[in-house]
Amino acid sequence: MQYNQTKREITMNSNNHPLQLPWLARRAGLSNERAEALWREASAYAVRRTGSTDSSAYAQVAMDKLHALIDAESSRLNTLSPVRTWARLQRHYWSLQLTWLEAGNTIATRTWRTLSRTGKSGVCTCCS
Repeated sequence: MQYNQTKREITMNSNNHPLQLPWLARRAGLSNERAEALWREASAYAVRRTGSTDSSAYAQVAMDKLHALIDAESSRLNTLSPVRTWARLQRHYWSLQLTWLEAGNTIATRTWRTLSRTGKSGVCTCCS
């Protein structure tokens, strides 16, 4: 499912589910079947709130409700399994370390490019 903020549209697949639903499910650690059930619940909620399935209000309410339901389900599963919580934290910490390394590399590269453009040979700007 693709929700375009400017056009307020949801792109659906042939099963009447959002195209990004499998991605959201995998990211939250849910099965596709469970994610589809959550989508049906979010869709029914949006129809009750807006009265139609063709409006941009329906799309926004359905997506907001789907994200809330997926977050709640993922949190519930995390509290049931401490190993799952530990594994997700480790994955998060590993991605943070890579982000920090990339940021450090970017800063170093920009510094050397700036120094080479100014013609200064040393790091110290007061001595050159």
